[in-house]
Amino acid sequence: MKRFKTLLFTVGILLLVSNQLKANTDTTKAEQHFYDAKGILESMLKGETPISYEKAIFTLENAYYSNELSFEVYQSLLDIQTLMITSLREKGRTKQSSDFKSTFYESKETLETYYNDVLSNWAIFTFMTDTNTFLLPNTQEEIVTLPFEYSDEDPLATKNWTNSQTIGLFNNGKGNCFAQASLFKIFSNRLNSNARLCPARILL
Repeated sequence: MKRFKTLLFTVGILLLVSNQLKANTDTTKAEQHFYDAKGILESMLKGETPISYEKAIFTLENAYYSNELSFEVYQSLLDIQTLMITSLREKGRTKQSSDFKSTFYESKETLETYYNDVLSNWAIFTFMTDTNTFLLPNTQEEIVTLPFEYSDEDPLATKNWTNSQTIGLFNNGKGNCFAQASLFKIFSNRLNSNARLCPARILL
């Protein structure tokens, strides 16, 4: 159910985009890419294909690029960053399995799961919001990653839709709430850290 709600959130964004397209039976080729993406997401919701938030986000963003991007390359970028996050997580680990003891309210396994979830989410947050240095395996070379920035000059991505994309984060290091929250959720799914997306309510 959680994955269903997450994917439904993505479908909602796609519907907002597709609804802005011209209501014309002679759709342009560019418009058709978005309708095709909508079909792929709907097939996930119907259970016809496996649900994947990572694939759903890529499908939505790839439509903007006329379906010319490679999902394999997208996954490779995420693979590298996930390894970096895993490295941060292990550096930040202060407790081992033997440190957890069952209590009256929670089992040892549950407490350890809570700890690992928090630790993983902390590592994702640190990777995305701080400057980090990583040592390449089998070398003495270092890689420095910079924090992702918020696209405060175009927070709703009305001037440039790439500000709402995880691919935009990869390309220029900037993105809005949807882009950064989506990337966080993708990393969370990969690390099984149980982070959830939720809509923000603005009170005026």
